[in-house]
Amino acid sequence: MDTLTVEQPIHIGRNIKGVRELRGWTQEELGTKLGSTKQAVSKLEQSEDIGEARLISVAEALEVTVE
Repeated sequence: MDTLTVEQPIHIGRNIKGVRELRGWTQEELGTKLGSTKQAVSKLEQSEDIGEARLISVAEALEVTVE
């Protein structure tokens, strides 16, 4: 019997939150690095998808690649 594999879409916000937590940073600390607020980071982490320019700036702040 063949198994159908359904690929789940990537939730960018969850990935951002995961990396932030691995770094031991608070939302406020990431917000400071982005020139933003804790509330903006919270909203970002709840987003399934974000724009490319914003993703690049978040990746640089987290010291990771966009991939």
